[in-house]
Parts: sequence; C-alpha cells; structure tokens
Amino acid sequence: MKRLFFITAFCMLLIGANAQKEGNIWYFGDKAGIDFNSGAAVAITNSAMSTSEGCSSICDANGNLLFYTDGVSVWDSTHAVMPNGDSLLGNSSSTQSALIVKKPKSNSIYYLFTVDVEAGPNGMVYSEVDMSLQGGLGDVNANKNIQFVTPVCEKITGIRHQNGVDVWIVVHRYNSNTFESYLLSSTGLSITPVSTSIGVIVNRPHSTIGYLKASRDGSRLASVNYSVDNLELFDFDKATGRLSNAMSFSGFSSAGYDGVYGVEFSPNGNLLYVSNAVFSSSSSKIFQYNLLAGNQSQAAIALSRFTVGTMQMASALQSAPDGKIYNSNQGSALDVINNPNVLGMGCNFVPAAFSLNGKYSSFGLTNFINDIFNPNFLTTNLCFGDSTQFSIRSNYTLDSVLWDFGDPTSGVFNASKDTAALHLFSDTGTFNVTLTSYSNGFPTTTNQPIYIAPLPKVNLGNDTTLCTAQNLILNAAFPNATYLWSNNTTGTTFNVTQQGNYWVEVNNGACTNSDTINVSYNAPPLVNLGNDTSVCNGQNVFLDASSSNGLYLWSNNSTSATLNVTQPGVYWVDVTNDCGTSRDSIVVSYTPLPIVNLGNDTTLCNGQSLLLDATLSNVSYAWQDNATTSTFNVSQQGVYWVDVTNKCGTTRDSIVISYTPLPVVDLGNDTVLCLGENVVLNGTFPTATYWWQDGSSNPTFEVSDLGVYWVRVVAKGCVGFDTILVEEGDCEYTIIIPNVFSPNNDGHNELFKVLTYRDEPFSMLIYNRWGQKLYETTQLNDGWDGRTTAGRKSPEGTYFYIIHFGEKTHKGSFSLLR
Repeated sequence: MKRLFFITAFCMLLIGANAQKEGNIWYFGDKAGIDFNSGAAVAITNSAMSTSEGCSSICDANGNLLFYTDGVSVWDSTHAVMPNGDSLLGNSSSTQSALIVKKPKSNSIYYLFTVDVEAGPNGMVYSEVDMSLQGGLGDVNANKNIQFVTPVCEKITGIRHQNGVDVWIVVHRYNSNTFESYLLSSTGLSITPVSTSIGVIVNRPHSTIGYLKASRDGSRLASVNYSVDNLELFDFDKATGRLSNAMSFSGFSSAGYDGVYGVEFSPNGNLLYVSNAVFSSSSSKIFQYNLLAGNQSQAAIALSRFTVGTMQMASALQSAPDGKIYNSNQGSALDVINNPNVLGMGCNFVPAAFSLNGKYSSFGLTNFINDIFNPNFLTTNLCFGDSTQFSIRSNYTLDSVLWDFGDPTSGVFNASKDTAALHLFSDTGTFNVTLTSYSNGFPTTTNQPIYIAPLPKVNLGNDTTLCTAQNLILNAAFPNATYLWSNNTTGTTFNVTQQGNYWVEVNNGACTNSDTINVSYNAPPLVNLGNDTSVCNGQNVFLDASSSNGLYLWSNNSTSATLNVTQPGVYWVDVTNDCGTSRDSIVVSYTPLPIVNLGNDTTLCNGQSLLLDATLSNVSYAWQDNATTSTFNVSQQGVYWVDVTNKCGTTRDSIVISYTPLPVVDLGNDTVLCLGENVVLNGTFPTATYWWQDGSSNPTFEVSDLGVYWVRVVAKGCVGFDTILVEEGDCEYTIIIPNVFSPNNDGHNELFKVLTYRDEPFSMLIYNRWGQKLYETTQLNDGWDGRTTAGRKSPEGTYFYIIHFGEKTHKGSFSLLR
C-alpha cells in the first residue's frame, strides 16, 4: 500500500500580535519577584529594584527576562542598570510610574512610558529601549525622556488597537476630566491624541493616585481616583480610542489618606475587582462588581458589590498568566484571588497565600498592557501540500473561535471553528491568517501573515514485491536538496536487498518531504480463515483467502478467492503463489435458538412458593419484572414469563401460577372439663377431608377426657391445622386465671378473662406497675382488651389483678404480649 506523508522542518512559528509569555516575570516592591514560566507562580529573589509603587517588566515571547524598571532606572536581564538607563522622569512613588510597550512590527524597540507623581511637572514621558544594543542586553537610545503631555494623573495603561497590532496609550489629564489616547504604531507615537472629556474632574493632587486598567479584550476601562471615594467605569472603542458610557461608584471610605487604589478586571471581563486602602486600621477591603448584573445599568452593577475579603492593606490588583489575581499588601506574602471569573465567595480569596520568599511587596505591582495574557496561536507544517496545523495558546477558557486562513481559493475550507484547526493551503506564498476568539462573549482578534513554502518532490514508487536475490534501487534525487534515509545514509539513491519499509526525507532548505515504500520478498502466501466459529441457523459464513497474485483450491474444489459457507463442517483452502502453497482450515458449526420450559401452569396453596428455573449455557435472561437471573421465585399468583437470549435470538416461555386459600379451622380456646362433662370440637370446612389425632375422619369430634386434641383439614390440596388443650377444672369452686394474653388482633387470646363453670358474685380490677387502675368489671364473661381507660394501647409488660369470686379474693400478676 502506498503511504505518503510530509514532515515540516524548521517551521515552528510563534504567531500573534498579542504577547505569549512577555508578562511571565514580575519585579516589584522591595526586590520581590514572581516567575510564571513553569505555569505556576514561583517566587524569585534576584531583583535589584526597590520601589514603593509603580513598576513594569517585559520578557521575550519565550518568557526570558529582557528588562524591568521603576520609572527612574532600567535594569537589564543581568540585573544591572543599563548604561543610559538611569534618570528617567518617572517616580517610584507614582501609582503606575512605568509601562513597557513593544513597538509594533519591531523586533528590538520597546517604548518605556513614565508618569510623574501627583501631577508633577514631568507629566507623561517616554524613552526607547533598544534590545539590539549592549550585545543584546539592551540600552536606552537617544530617544530618552521625551515629554509628551503634562500635567497628568498617576495612571497610564496600554490597550491593543482593533487592528490587533497597534497600541493605544491612555492617560488622564490633571485638573480636568479628559482622557487622552495616543496611538503607538510601527511609525512611532502619534503626537495628536484622541481626547474624551468624560467622568469626574480630577483637581486634587492626592486624587491623581490610583490605577487605570483595561479589560483583556480592551472593550472596557476602569479608573480609580484615590481620596475622593470614586471608581469610574467606561466603554472603550479600540478602533477610535474614545471612551463612552461613564459609570461612577462610591461608598468605599472617607476622604483623606484613605481611598480606592487598585482595580482589575476578571480574565473574562465580566467581573471587576477594586481595592480600598485604609491606613487608619486593619480594615482594607477588596470588592467585586458583577458587570453583567441585571440590565447592566450603573444601579444594577452598584447593587452587585460583594466584599471579597478584609485584610491589613489592600493595594495594587494585578491579573496574572496563571489566571489568578494578586493583591499587593505591603507584606512578605501576596493575597490571591484564585478563581476571579467566579461570582461571590466562589472567587476563592486567600489572604497571604503566596510567599515572596523573604522579600516584601509595597503598594504597586508590575504594570502591563491589557492583552499581554491574551491567547496567541502556533502553527506547524508550513510547507505546501501538507495540512498546516493551528493551535491556540491561552491562559483562560475560550467559548469559541473562528479562523480565517486568508485563502479564499480554498472555498468553504477557508474558515474553521476548531480550536486546533487544520488547513491545506491552495498555493505557496504569504497568507494573512485571522483568529477571532471568544471568551464569555467577548471577541479577541489576532492577525498575522504566514508563508507557505514549496515542498520538495519525492516519489519512491509503489510498494513492491521482489523475488529471491533481486534488488531495487530507490532514487530520491531533487535539485539542491539533502537526503536522509531510514538507515541514516545521505545519498540520492538507496539499494534495497531485503524486505522492509524504507523511507527518505528530502530537504530543500525550507521544507522537508518524505516518502515510504514497502519492499517485500516472495514467500509462501499467508492465509488465515479465522478462528473456528459458530453461527445461527440460517446464517452463512464468508471465508476470504485473498492474497496478491494467489491461486486457490478449496475443500469443495472451488478455485475462487472466497467461499460462502451455509452448512456446518470443516473447510480448508490451499493458496499458491510463485513461492509456494499455504493451507488453513476452519470448523463451522451452527447454534440453535435457546429452548426454555418453565413447566405446566400450576396451582399452589397460600404460603407456598415455586422456583422457576430457565438455566441454560451462554444465554441472558429477562423476566417479566426485568430480573436477569436464571431462576425466579414465585410467591403470589400471576402470569410469569422469561425471555432467554443467545447470540441467535430470543425464546420466551410463560406459566400461570394460581393460589388456593388454606382451609379455615378453629377448635376454640383451650378449655376445662368437669367430671361427667363433654365438649364437641368442630373442624367443618366445605369440600374438606379430616384427620383427627385418633385417625377418625369426621368433621367433628366429641371430647370427654382430658388431653391434647388436633385435627388436619385438607381442601383442594391445601392443609389447615389446629390444636386444643382440655384440662380438668375445680368444678366445685375453681376459676382459671391466665398468666399471659396477647391482644394482637390474630383472633387468639385477645382478652384477659377468667374461666369457670360456676356463677358466683364476681369483680375484677387491673392495675399497672405504678398502681394506676386500668380496668374494672363485675361481669364474669367480660375481659380486658389491653387498653387504658383513655383507650390507648398498653405496652408489653407485667400487670396486676385483684379478683373477687364468691367468698374468695385472688391477687396476682400476668404478662401482656403483642
């Protein structure tokens, strides 16, 4: 069989205008740091920076540190200050003193933006860091401390443009309600801002404090103004740089040195977290707002506020590559919101959860542009003729994705909704690939051109079979190419002298193509008719002995490659080629439907049971009540059936079970006889036969002697049985007082009463163990039914009686059993 596959060499390419691991190393506070490159946060202690608030750092796409800054100095990856990397015009006590943004479409230039403290005279300034300088360690070039706008608040952020390449640099002017958005593109920073006058006027130096943050998708902007009890939320237009739909929230703390400071969006953009720094007590708080609350109005969002936690100090809030949000609390461990996409307590806030390994945070955390943790995508197999593979790198969950491969010639295959997508490009050349990813309804678009290179042509021919002593020369020659064969040789040809799979990789410097050929040598053919088998009556078995270039002879003299078997028996085939003959045989047997017999319909006596048995080999069972056992125990009348199934089908049998009631016989309670008296015992029941203890068979029996008497009554094949004890009594004066009775509604021994043949003055009193009178009667034939005077059932136990009969008084106890 011919197999052709393609291997792409040197063609793994990181794609995406958004960063992949550029935000994976943080430096902040007093020489504190975190490394996220392992996928989890790891404290690092090699920082040379000590800052109270604003700072920023940047890595390359693979997470390798490039440089970091507090807005005053710039440290390279060796933690040394760059030669021209000091005296920047930021301030380590400015909330967002620094922001690092890579220049669009540049491989080495980074813009380092700084803002002064409390609307200071330096305002917003930028410098350029050129990573091609200082042997790749970078340095600040001649574009240093270029003042752009002054005065401004202590807040600055970067938001990716709608085109997925450029970046909006957004600041807030002081003594104004104006936000200014400056576009950073491949040509540099635009000197003309997009101005939006919206929200509160910030006109107090202390009110300039506080963070400015954008959601990861760039559609929203949040700003906090310290000491004026104010949080603002805006919509942001990534295409125009304008703000709209202002919302203002208050009720955090008093004025003065208390107020909101940090702000951060959840990764999915649905929730907003705000920190309230309170210096006067250990009652700083972090609040959560649901931005999807109700009708998403300001009032609905305000009512959704939830207190995430209370701590010593709440300061900067920063989303991280691991999907968590960290809070800087001026301590040796950061607070962590573990599930920031979850409403309420489910966000899982843990104070002091992440140790800084002996270092300390202050107010600030590392400042980044909005989409630094957004998804990117990777491509593999960028050679023509092979399906290019696309995969997304993301730190949060995506709802859906849409790929546009920029290849309209491919028709309906030009788009895909698969997270891991494949596309076979229609030609070589450059194609502009667009990825639109959605997280909780918010889209993020990434554009990037990719180049599909031509693929070397290689064809080793069809799989082939050789005879003994033959060889085959495989030729993979292609202009200006190198070769690697399956045995690691590197020539253009390969001499095959034994059977096996042979492959070659041909590389033209950009792409690698390969081909495989299977070379076999003649040997007696292999034939396998399969294992002996059993089929159902009426079925057939198709035997296939097909072999390349084979000749066939079956046990019935047929010469076809196949044989259709319809009868049981032993079947064999000889298959012959140039190298010899092979034989295989198979036994075919037939299996009938299962045979099941539950027996004849039958009648049982009440209380009897019958075990129905359908046991067979290699079958399954299904009874009328869905039981699946091989037997079924019947204890009541009805129609019972079972389906017995084997591989050939199902057989059912049924049985009707009827029940006959037991004959009723009652010889009465045990009794006494006086001398000369007799009693007739009656066991009469319709259509019954009788057997008394003396062998008599009448329905009645006359008793004149003391003893135990019984009768066996048989009706319709069912037996009932009863016994009576006849005792001698004191016929002159004696009464019989029982010592136990059982009022349980079974018809026997239901009353506590005396037995006597005489009629004398009589009274009976019954008491419980606490002396409470439960029953009183003067009627000789009356008895106690076990109930209290209030009509409630008395419990089991011992009770006491006083009986006056004639001239005698009898006292004693008896037991009540139920």
